[in-house]
Amino acid sequence: MKLINIDSKILTPAREIYEELGIKKKFPDWIKYSIKRAMLEENKDFNTFLGESTGGRPSIEYYLTEYSAISIIAMSGGENAKEVRDKLVDLLNN
Repeated sequence: MKLINIDSKILTPAREIYEELGIKKKFPDWIKYSIKRAMLEENKDFNTFLGESTGGRPSIEYYLTEYSAISIIAMSGGENAKEVRDKLVDLLNN
């Protein structure tokens, strides 16, 4: 998992959180549900960017603020959610 500085905001890619959590749902379905469930606002709690095309339509990539990322991880209820949350907190503190 990595942190990215975009427009003076520290963000983490939602897709990396999704992979670390081992979510079985398709990423677009999971992230849209998670954003709605956590009541997150675009450009405040997360930003979206078009990913690179691999021959088809480009994917939409989601980047979460630290608060939003921790909220989504906590709400995921996955077996390794605590480990993923602790990993993110460690990254943020270093």
